[in-house]
Amino acid sequence: MTKMTFLSRLNLSYNNLTGRIPESTQLQSLDQSSFVGNELCGPPLIKNCSARKVTPPTVEQQRGYDLLDDKWFYLSLGLGFAVGFWSILGSLLINMPWSFAFSQFLDSIVLKIYALIVEYV
Repeated sequence: MTKMTFLSRLNLSYNNLTGRIPESTQLQSLDQSSFVGNELCGPPLIKNCSARKVTPPTVEQQRGYDLLDDKWFYLSLGLGFAVGFWSILGSLLINMPWSFAFSQFLDSIVLKIYALIVEYV
């Protein structure tokens, strides 16, 4: 933006911008009203940037990041996968007639796919 020379007006109001305004002839020629509602400093604003660097808030700070929420998400994801996986696999390991029926079902699908492939080749 510092290299732009063709702007006559630019309104950056209320965009949650933070930090120092880049120094260029174009941005310094704008009105102070163009930067209202932001945490900006430096010319053309009256607010000077201090020696302390203004850092923008991180994404976690903006969205109200809470590590506890993520722990519960990952815990529920892991438990859901384990219960779902072992409920199907466990039932097939314990109940032999279901296991035979399931393997015959898979064999029939594989044979149908193989027949389609052979037919088209």
